[in-house]
Amino acid sequence: MVSMWAKSSLSNCRAIRWLRVTAQILLSLFVDAVLFGIVYPDLGVCEGYSSETDCTTPINEYSLAQLCTWDSSSVTVSDNVYSTTATITTVSSCSPVGPPSSIYFTMILALMTLVVTIPVSICVDYLISEFCNTRPDLDAWGLDR
Repeated sequence: MVSMWAKSSLSNCRAIRWLRVTAQILLSLFVDAVLFGIVYPDLGVCEGYSSETDCTTPINEYSLAQLCTWDSSSVTVSDNVYSTTATITTVSSCSPVGPPSSIYFTMILALMTLVVTIPVSICVDYLISEFCNTRPDLDAWGLDR
């Protein structure tokens, strides 16, 4: 794949090389989306919870972590005329747990994607080179040229 654009080839034309690269990119994106769907699912149930205990109860079956997180924040308003500060309300909500934004998590996800993608990519490359890259045998199908 290193020499995809470097030189012309009669056995691997540009269309076949483009098909291989596109297939590998789409396969990697698909595996990445499936892994995120398994590890961090958004089932739509978190928004319906109104208490913290109900929100933190559901557990992900695969990662054994909480599906939802409880967010509570208070809104503070200050009045400059009378120099008073008052807390108006506490806003609480339940939302799905998102993925962490660390380089460690990104590297683990990339390695998991590669481990799943490489064997499938080898099979796709074999299918492309053996079946998509050959001329049809019209005599075997009973068709004349």
